[in-house]
Amino acid sequence: TMEALKAKMARMQLDLSSLTADVGQLSGRQASVHAELAVSSTGLEELLSARDDAEVAVAEASAEVERGKVELSEAETEIWRALSRPAPFLTAQVSGASSHCAVVSTSK
Repeated sequence: TMEALKAKMARMQLDLSSLTADVGQLSGRQASVHAELAVSSTGLEELLSARDDAEVAVAEASAEVERGKVELSEAETEIWRALSRPAPFLTAQVSGASSHCAVVSTSK
């Protein structure tokens, strides 16, 4: 009957209205999720950039440590060379000096 069709059509319009509201809410949530994703993406890019900067700093520090090791090794080599040479004050002869030594004692 006509009354039953009108009632069914009213329910369908109500359902359609409810579905439209649900779609609107979902669209709002989708926009919110997209915004959060954009913020997270930016944060991730910043973290990756910071990690890259840290890796460069570590590489530079490692290179500096290696240069320091080389310099230390060279300095140690020079020290050992200097220590292995006879000291001039131990080998020099004072001209006119006596070859005899005297020991002076002040004990009683």
